[in-house]
Amino acid sequence: MNFKLPFRSTKQRTAAAIPWLAVALVLFLALLGVDLLSEHRQHSEKALTSTKNLTQALGLQLNANFEQIDGGLRFVDQMLQFVPSDMQGFAQLSAADQQTVISQRLAALKKIFPGIEGLFVFDAEGRQSYSSIPFTTPISIADRPHFQLLRDNPEIDTTFSDIIIARTTGTDVISQIRARRDADGNFQGIIGAVIPLENINRLLAALDPGPGGAVLLRRSDTTVLIARQPAYDPADFNQPLPPDNPIYQRIAAGERQGELTYTASPDGIKRLGSFQVLDNFPFYVQAAMAQSHYLAGWRQRAKVNMAIAFLLGFGFLMVARHLHKSERARQAAMTELRASEQKLAEFSRDVEAFLDFTTDFVYFKDEHSRIRFCSQAMAKITGHTDWREMIGKHDREIFPPETARIYQEEESPVFSRGIPLLNKINPYYDELGRIGYVQTNKWPLFDARGKVVGIFGISRDITAQKKAQEALARSNAELEQFAYAASHDLRQPLRMINSYIKILIDKLGGQLEGETREMMHFAADGASRMDKMLIALLEYSRMGRLGEPIAPVDSREMAREAINYLQPLLAETSGRVELIGDWPVVEASYNEGVRLFQNLIGNALKYRAPERPPVVMVEVRPGEHCWEFSVRDNGIGIDPAQFSRLFKVFQRLHNRERYEGTGVGLAMARKIVERHGGRIWVDSRGEGKGSTFIFTLPRSGRDLESEAERAAPK
Repeated sequence: MNFKLPFRSTKQRTAAAIPWLAVALVLFLALLGVDLLSEHRQHSEKALTSTKNLTQALGLQLNANFEQIDGGLRFVDQMLQFVPSDMQGFAQLSAADQQTVISQRLAALKKIFPGIEGLFVFDAEGRQSYSSIPFTTPISIADRPHFQLLRDNPEIDTTFSDIIIARTTGTDVISQIRARRDADGNFQGIIGAVIPLENINRLLAALDPGPGGAVLLRRSDTTVLIARQPAYDPADFNQPLPPDNPIYQRIAAGERQGELTYTASPDGIKRLGSFQVLDNFPFYVQAAMAQSHYLAGWRQRAKVNMAIAFLLGFGFLMVARHLHKSERARQAAMTELRASEQKLAEFSRDVEAFLDFTTDFVYFKDEHSRIRFCSQAMAKITGHTDWREMIGKHDREIFPPETARIYQEEESPVFSRGIPLLNKINPYYDELGRIGYVQTNKWPLFDARGKVVGIFGISRDITAQKKAQEALARSNAELEQFAYAASHDLRQPLRMINSYIKILIDKLGGQLEGETREMMHFAADGASRMDKMLIALLEYSRMGRLGEPIAPVDSREMAREAINYLQPLLAETSGRVELIGDWPVVEASYNEGVRLFQNLIGNALKYRAPERPPVVMVEVRPGEHCWEFSVRDNGIGIDPAQFSRLFKVFQRLHNRERYEGTGVGLAMARKIVERHGGRIWVDSRGEGKGSTFIFTLPRSGRDLESEAERAAPK
């Protein structure tokens, strides 16, 4: 590698070169700055457009939902006015029968509005008159602020509550309410619809503001927070913005929509977003994208541009310094020239030393993917004596055809789109033909116009790490084999112990006193339980080793097969299992999948509430890159504090006198799910409130491609 500085033969040519170089450098740096500013503006404008689209879509959806519900409340008001005259014999019914008739009509009407939890009617004193949800205990809302607002303000016809806990269902809701008034405007009560907060959160969660983004719904009249995704601090809900908040002030001034830049107090993330006040209802929606997300590409580009600017500026200063000295004196210039050449020689020596001694595979390629220079380590593994022999060669001339094809395919987006390749694991063959593995990073090199003119790459040998991982996998397999062998071999002496205890009981018979006989039975029962635990441990160790290979299987067929195995338990408990959703074909081991469903559904039937027959809902729905299966029951529920114990071997939450079992079923379920590349967890609101076990299985690449093709515009 040989660097030489040009030497100008005359002082005039030397002096003339300085201003031209300065102009060129200033122009180039200006272009880089303009390019960065333009790209920053483009990224910000694109992000702002996205947030406007999100707020508009959410606002339209919420406005339509509230309009639909308000129309239903008007209809209920008219129904209450005309039922006595339209329904023959209604007036002769008892008050209880009249209440039943109207409540039945409300329940039928509620089915038309899937977004609400119930319809209700309260009289002028705040007492519940009718409800789509059956009630036995009288309920009063006379203390509710939204009821008092409509009662005390004849000019107001509709309002909404803040977040409340519904007194009929105990869930977090908001209420959309309309006043009932007679022809003279006298207050007769209210009609309301209970809107579960979960439905609104689902709308917000369906929007995608990107990593670090946020979407929220607030009251526009009080700025009270109703819903937010992500939720962050639960203490923020039902709380207004402080009066000095810019959004508070802008909405109070009558602004209906706008854009904003802010740093959120819950997480300290700087965001760019938009807000929009709903047309006919006292709410506004807000969507924002994290600056770290929408400016990520710009920041990477800025780093590259800054590096280029630094190198160019440094080079210009070095050349200008040399040219300035050459104008002062030729001899001084020659001396300075030799000094500069010495420095460049040292730099060249340092670079060559780095290339000679680094153990990483370092390389620069030109725009035709030919080696410009590389490290000696790379030359050695490709059978070259010196890295300089590699200069000008293509991968096809260096590596086996299949390896060269892999490298060419992974470099294609780097050259065509300037996208770096990061942390890719690639195979390679050394000079003796032995396979090894490297972790590869490749970055594009741009010219002044932003065109990719080469690649800088670093590949680090991780063969030892791969071998360590393989050794760990073998060790885990040997550990499972050991567990299998140990539990299998332990059963023989255990069976002998159990047999001799039974022989002792039979032979001694009546000679055993009550306490002694009880102790003998305890020993026999303990040996029997230990044998069951060893059998469970055997099954747990076999899981993943003796199962069928993973292949495309019908998930519904696996669930049905599990239900067939559970028919005796279903008959014993008068239970019912329902399969919900469009069940996909998944990549799975058939018998392990059946065992997974059998364990989860069997637990749902076993841990049932004594006062009601078990009902198990098994549902599947598509997730991001996976299928999400859930097994929901109406059983005894689980204390959330016990969640961490559920999936461990031999962990039980209940005594075996009440519920039989070995404590291995859920551990086996977790092992099956994780072997298939998924995850499993549980959700329960507590004891007596049922449980839901959820697990995921990855979606195949073909499945995702098919979905993308269906979603693509025709």
